[in-house]
Amino acid sequence: MTDTYEHLTCGCEVTLPQGFTHTEGHDWAGKAARHPCFDLVSQHGLDGWDAGQWPLVVIATSDNRPEDPARPFGITTRAEGDLLEQRYRHRECRESALDQIVAFYWVAMGDDHEAATAARTARAWDPFKPEDGMGTEPLPERFRGRFSWARLNEHQAQEHGLAVTLITTDGVQPAVLGTDDSIRPTGPAQEVPQ
Repeated sequence: MTDTYEHLTCGCEVTLPQGFTHTEGHDWAGKAARHPCFDLVSQHGLDGWDAGQWPLVVIATSDNRPEDPARPFGITTRAEGDLLEQRYRHRECRESALDQIVAFYWVAMGDDHEAATAARTARAWDPFKPEDGMGTEPLPERFRGRFSWARLNEHQAQEHGLAVTLITTDGVQPAVLGTDDSIRPTGPAQEVPQ
């Protein structure tokens, strides 16, 4: 899916009084967190790597609302006191841009973790110059998308199996339901008091 890079407005702005400097990123994040239009992005990717580098870089998104379908999907990046707002007509395009912005800051801030290494390898593009296009390799799937415990738990269940409790005539026993539908006990059976 493609999107335009024209400036789209949404009417939801988070502003702070004059005189705030780059050291007040937590204040801006607090105000954005209480604002009904914004969702702060503090973790990203399957394993929840840091998104931005608070308080220097804080990232928030805003969504289209059912009562106003023409309102665009947005990303607001606060970097060292400067605000950049980007708006997209489609959620998928906004989420793709969010992946690239987070990857950009993993590299730009010198992060030294698996996700930053993947971003450097993929040569993530500069999200503030969208006309440059993406790098030569896409960012691997596990480093894309918003972090959520549900997403991580689903991935772990698919990869390692699902933790279950076996109920037998001898009692209960912890086990794992494997992806091949096998059941592997992970501990001793325990008697259930009658």
